[in-house]
Amino acid sequence: METQLQPAHRILILGGGFAGINAMMTLEKLLKHRRDVEITLVSEENFFLFTPMLSEVAIGAVDPRHILTPIRQLCHQTRFYRGKVMSMDFASKSVEILRRDRPDEPHEILKYDDLILALGSTSNRMLVPGVFQHAFDFKDIGDAIAIRNHILDMFECAESAMDTAQKRAFLTFTIIGGGYSGAELAAAIRELALRIVPLYPSISVDDIRVLIIEAQNRILSALPEDLSEDAHKTLEAMGVEVYLNTRAQEVGSTWLELHTGVRIPAHTVVWTTGIVVLPLMCGLPVDKDSKGRPVCGADLRFEGYDSVWAIGDNVLTPRPEGEGYFPATAQIAVRQGQHVARNLVRVLQGQPTVPFAYEPKGEMVVLGERSAVAVIMGRKLTGFPAWLLWRLFYLSRLPTWKKKLRVGVDWLLNIFGPLETTQLKSYFDDQPGTRSPEMSPIPMMSKPPSRGT
Repeated sequence: METQLQPAHRILILGGGFAGINAMMTLEKLLKHRRDVEITLVSEENFFLFTPMLSEVAIGAVDPRHILTPIRQLCHQTRFYRGKVMSMDFASKSVEILRRDRPDEPHEILKYDDLILALGSTSNRMLVPGVFQHAFDFKDIGDAIAIRNHILDMFECAESAMDTAQKRAFLTFTIIGGGYSGAELAAAIRELALRIVPLYPSISVDDIRVLIIEAQNRILSALPEDLSEDAHKTLEAMGVEVYLNTRAQEVGSTWLELHTGVRIPAHTVVWTTGIVVLPLMCGLPVDKDSKGRPVCGADLRFEGYDSVWAIGDNVLTPRPEGEGYFPATAQIAVRQGQHVARNLVRVLQGQPTVPFAYEPKGEMVVLGERSAVAVIMGRKLTGFPAWLLWRLFYLSRLPTWKKKLRVGVDWLLNIFGPLETTQLKSYFDDQPGTRSPEMSPIPMMSKPPSRGT
């Protein structure tokens, strides 16, 4: 009598960020000897981006490739698809994807038994008129490269500018948002500007302005108030101007207007605040909050859909005590990825799931060269000790030893020489319209089309 093999249990992970990658790696570890389970991961990019070091790339302190890890190198038992998720059908347990390697072919349908949603979020640049058209985003590697290229362009333009006001506008770098990304980027840009200004004879330090526009009454509101104040003082000591209780009213190609009516001449505006869930997630038939954002259950599954799990910042996860939701940070995404994998394995073994609960061990914000603020296990650090801790911790968190070594060498070389100021451009930077924005490895909107000199 012929024995029929049972079909493998299909686990499909959508998203290659911190949440998705950690879910995959934990599943591979827990299911190492299970041949009856098949894991598939779908991501629009073929790399995992280590976002905590994005500001390092923006100023040339770290080579872009050194914070990117090919996903296939991390997949040992997982099948990888590079594609864009087009639709999901919970009833038929299927996902429709557009393969990046086959953009002209019909969409592919992937079936699953368990689905993990880790698609991330996107910037809400529609909050302020002109931001989408004229401001830089700061979420991926393409944004960091585009910002660095643009900063160097602005120095070249300022070097040859005959008018003092025009020179100041070229050298005014404005960051909208005083959260982690905004504060770190502002400090990084100021550091870059101070280190390269000797290369431009007609430019002085006094010509350079770096501004943070923050709508709340303090920057880094997620930190304790005294650390937030320390960070504020550190930034101002560096020469960064911090505008509190101030909102951006409108952004033009060469200016930023505040809600007070003040117009700041600036050729560089970067948006680092306000994220929204992807439209694909908002359209799902699941529980949502008052703003239409999907909300998962305590065990990271959607109510009414036992085979659909959601993690990371593409979903709101309620805190165990019932007060609000977990913040959308990499630290939480990592733990959720690990937790959802363990819960899924419990289900496969016929065991009950466990609610997600995690108390962050600390927070760290780097503020330029040899300065940072941090709170670790309730202990607060500032200055050089916090900066050293930031570097050691994030260096240890890079996914492979090769990436650790390469970033470490980058940092070491920066001690003995200037920051890298070469521009990284491709053929497509000068050929608008030759590549579809949806299929471009560096988003077309990373460099605003209307920005010019």
